[in-house]
Amino acid sequence: MSALQHFQAMAECAAQMREAAVAHDWDKLTALEKDLAAMRDTARANIDPAGITDAAERETILGLLQQILDDEVTIRSHADPWMESTRKWLAQANRGKAMKNAYSRLDF
Repeated sequence: MSALQHFQAMAECAAQMREAAVAHDWDKLTALEKDLAAMRDTARANIDPAGITDAAERETILGLLQQILDDEVTIRSHADPWMESTRKWLAQANRGKAMKNAYSRLDF
């Protein structure tokens, strides 16, 4: 797979992640996030930016990277509020459990 093909695959994965976030499909988003991380790690290990000598290819790759960053903004705009509400819900559940544990030890 060429460097360009690799970054095209990464951009497609990021676009699918964006669609999953917009649809609130958190399981799909998580699975795609793992896929994208693996592709990123492969790119870091196997693609030498200095080896991309064709100017048009380099510009196309830069455009794909910008697209990935733009998708990340959209993903965060959908995922961050959900994550915050989940944090609050978990904190409330932990407080309730702590209170139950504290008061269940009291003998009335």
